[in-house]
Amino acid sequence: MKASIMAACLWLMNFAAFPAIAASPYSGNANRAVQWLVSNQNGDGSWGATDDVKLPTTVEAVRALQALNQRVPAYFWGITWLENHSAPNIDYEARRILALAPHGDNTQSGQAYLQAAQRLVSPGNNGWGLNQNYQGAPLDSAMALLACSQLGITTNVQSALNYLKAAQLTGTDKGWAVAHESAGDPVTTAYVVQALVSYQYLDATLSTSIANGIASLSANVGAASPIHLQALAAATYLCAGYSSYATPLLNSIASVQSGDGGCQGSPLATALAARSFAGSMATDLATLATVVYVPDANLRRAVNAALGRNGMDTINRGDMANLTTLNAAGMGISNLTGLEYAVNLTSADLRNNQITSTSQLTGLTQLTSVQLGGNPIAVAAVPAMSMPVLLLTAILLCTAQFFAKRRQQSPSL
Repeated sequence: MKASIMAACLWLMNFAAFPAIAASPYSGNANRAVQWLVSNQNGDGSWGATDDVKLPTTVEAVRALQALNQRVPAYFWGITWLENHSAPNIDYEARRILALAPHGDNTQSGQAYLQAAQRLVSPGNNGWGLNQNYQGAPLDSAMALLACSQLGITTNVQSALNYLKAAQLTGTDKGWAVAHESAGDPVTTAYVVQALVSYQYLDATLSTSIANGIASLSANVGAASPIHLQALAAATYLCAGYSSYATPLLNSIASVQSGDGGCQGSPLATALAARSFAGSMATDLATLATVVYVPDANLRRAVNAALGRNGMDTINRGDMANLTTLNAAGMGISNLTGLEYAVNLTSADLRNNQITSTSQLTGLTQLTSVQLGGNPIAVAAVPAMSMPVLLLTAILLCTAQFFAKRRQQSPSL
């Protein structure tokens, strides 16, 4: 009985202050996908039905929550599970890094493992295989390059890029195969294209390989394909700048998403779908992972409370973008620095604090309601978006005073 009560409490913690996702054609789909992932997380913090799929599935679920800036308790439980489970091969280690590095984890051991496993000596091909004893393969090399990009690594990267360019098929299908097949594999091709896009700044010749890879994906993935392939292809199109290719697949995914938010009842498919929606809404931009400076500890507690998080958790720009309502009356706040990134904030109750300046609120165009009574702040410091209301009030007061004086002068009025 106690266990069931605890589980219910944990579930409620996830939804107590569920951060809203900014409005877009797919915001409802993204919200429902997140709710489904939160509801279908395993008790140990992982996702996936069996041990052999838990690591990659948990990685994708964590990355989906992160891409949508939903750093709710389920996200942190997923991170904790990944921190406590090692990866058995290059592919999984790279995926683990992709989930943990943005959280701020120390990934030096994983980085060293990847660098040591690159096949730079004969008979290697300068890529990565399943481990350091295997010849390089396109999928393992792509995942390793994505992890290297996440970590900002450029050492020996060009050699791996050259390998992937050489491994691209040259027939009608110019994708990448799993091994020696003559047709491109959609999963492998998608991840290779993503890896090449991440290093396009390093090698201008990659544009042709990327375009050919996109053509392969377009030929092999359509509305009849499994949802995880549609989502992976859509995310790849978006990161490569082919948004018009992504839209039909996003619409297809949205049309088959169940009412509870899941996609085919699969955590992996749902997570990939959520991440493709994130790409379409640009909630997955790297800049949104930038930590926001919030020097006022009381304001930080108020913002985290609104987001359903621990009071002193770090706050990034993505978190701030999810803040729509702030109830922070009587919390001893004196400094609003950091709130300038709350671009979707619509209302703020800041009464009875120690606020002397609201300059941080002047650029928040969605903010329509601000309560500032009980603060040592001049009327002139009220944010710009409140000025129309102040101006109307001033006009009404002046008009009332005018007619009051006229009545005194001419009682017949």
